[in-house]
Amino acid sequence: MPESDMKHLHLPLLLTLGLTLAACAPTVRGADTYAPLLATSAFSPAEVAVGKTTYVRYTYPQSYVGVSDERFDALTIDFDKRNVTGDVSSSSIDAPWLKMNVKDAPNGWTVELARAELAKDIVRTTEKSASINVSYYDRVRVTYRITAAPGARSGTAHLQFLDNGAPLEDVSLMLMAK
Repeated sequence: MPESDMKHLHLPLLLTLGLTLAACAPTVRGADTYAPLLATSAFSPAEVAVGKTTYVRYTYPQSYVGVSDERFDALTIDFDKRNVTGDVSSSSIDAPWLKMNVKDAPNGWTVELARAELAKDIVRTTEKSASINVSYYDRVRVTYRITAAPGARSGTAHLQFLDNGAPLEDVSLMLMAK
């Protein structure tokens, strides 16, 4: 192949390679609903840079939010779905009926419910003879869209969850301006 043809062949190849690698660029955590920052506990403060919006996911015990057992009954466990260690995988479903009102928030803060889901977080799988037993916790996972306006100071927001408009539990969310 002549050298001039080789040069023309490299350009499309390099362009394709560059576009492919750009598509693999990692998503910044906290930038959207599907790549939120993960709170280390239900009581961890949400840290947001002043003038920015951040998505933060919290996992609460069922009783903390007050979601009924009947709502969790709709969530099934697939005993055939296993993780890499062979344990039954946790399962979750979206909860579009779960809403949230901000009862009170510090000046300069906006807190919105971006996503809600119910989960059966499986913590142990045991197999005996022909039966499979799992131990799990019913959890409510919520992703908040939190904005700290310029001048916002750290404080606590008081949130109320609703099941199709019916009030559930109130939750306090610590907000930390960075």
